[in-house]
Parts: sequence; C-alpha cells; structure tokens
Amino acid sequence: VFTAGLEAAGAENNFYTLTGAEDPFCWEKSYAQSVEPLISKVLPQIIAPANIMAHDGQYVITEEEKAELATIMIVQLLRGKQSREYERELFHKLIPEVIEETQKRFEELSSSQLKMLQSLEQNETLFRALAMEVSLDPKRIFRYSQELCKRTFIVFRCAMKGVEFVTSDNPVMFINSETADASPYTNGIIYPRTLLYFPLSPYLILAAYHPNSFFGKLQSYDRKLIDLRGDRNRSFIKTINRKQMEQCYGQVYSKKSVILQKLKMS
Repeated sequence: VFTAGLEAAGAENNFYTLTGAEDPFCWEKSYAQSVEPLISKVLPQIIAPANIMAHDGQYVITEEEKAELATIMIVQLLRGKQSREYERELFHKLIPEVIEETQKRFEELSSSQLKMLQSLEQNETLFRALAMEVSLDPKRIFRYSQELCKRTFIVFRCAMKGVEFVTSDNPVMFINSETADASPYTNGIIYPRTLLYFPLSPYLILAAYHPNSFFGKLQSYDRKLIDLRGDRNRSFIKTINRKQMEQCYGQVYSKKSVILQKLKMS
C-alpha cells in the first residue's frame, strides 16, 4: 500500500505510443479526442446527483446515458492492461501460424526476407498497432455495447460508514455468479451467470445484470439507484473489493489508505 496522486499511480509511460510510426501518439490523441470527453461528460452527470440528491429507488440514469455508459465500459475493458496482455498472448500464439502460412505461399524467400518475416514475432510496434486497432474498432465497440445495453443497469450506493468501493487498473469486472471467478476474459457478456461491476466513485458502483439473472427479479430496477445498508450489504461491498483486487493487473486504488490496508488483510 502506498500513497500517490491518481495520475502518478495509474500512469504507464508510452502505453499507447507506437515507436517508429508516422505519428507515434495517434492512439493517445484518439483517446483524448473521443473517449476521454465522453467519460468526462457522462460520469459526473450520474455521480453528482446519485451521491447527494437522489433517493433510494429513483431513476439516476437516462436511456441515453445507459448507452453511453455501455460504450465507456467496453472501451475501458478493451484498452486496459489486462486486455493488452490477453491480446499479446493471442499475438504470440497466432503469429507463428501466419509466418508458416506465408512461407508456404511464397516458397522461394531469400534469407533476408525470411529473417524479416521471422522478426515479426518480436515486433512490438506491429503488435501494439494491431492491438490498438482491435481496441478502438468502432464496429466491435458498437456490437459489444449493444449487447451490454440489453442488461439491467443498477447504481448501488454505499449508505454505511467504514466501507467504500475501491477501483483498479482494470475497473470493469466480469464475475461468474456460479463460481465467483473474476478472471479477465473468462466470463462472456451474453451469459446470465456473468455479473458486471464498474466502480463510479468510493460510494457508487454500477452493476449490469443479464435480464435472466436472479430469476429476472431485478429488471424493474433498471437505471435506478439502490441503497446498500446492513451487514449483508457490507459483506457484499467487501466481496466486490476483494474481487477487484483479484482480477486487477497490478494496482487497486482508494482515496483512503485504511481501506486498502483492510483489503490487503482480508
């Protein structure tokens, strides 16, 4: 557990930089121009009233905001470190097949051509370019977001003292309700057993449940605020925080170090 500014704690230099490309910072500019403004616009619209003014059971998300939140969650998922590592695994798994197929198609390759072809597997710029193309593919984001929008969105508000939600470098969690497994890329959006959680603030977390989850009893709460009180919900928050720690890439964040100390000891 350590103390640092949020930017210092969460930053990784050159995470999106494409060294050697015509514009090495093209992806950083893309996020700054399209993704960050959406996050800056939507989250405060929900967090401010839900934190203070809204009552238990009140609508706190509009239909438009629900669609925007779905897009934010998908982009947050695809652009994170866990996603990058998953894509790296796929890259190293598939690139040898690409090299082999290329050799079959172009049998008479010179030694220099063969050497260049084999060097693709270690080409970090190529990998990053491909990974970022996948992460910001508009069609893929739209398709995933549409699927996510079919779910029931509920904002849970912590109405108790001494407990808060933490977040992490991989904030959008997919949890298997049957096994409690929160490992990234093991639980799909289409499955009723998959529960999604996205911390919005220390006191608010967005849940996205399949219409058939919990026997469909939560559908009437779509886009509403639900207060969490009592020992059972205190335990729920602690479980969510523990899962956030289990599935993150390397860092969990909280405004209070005591929250992280308790989490570390749990």
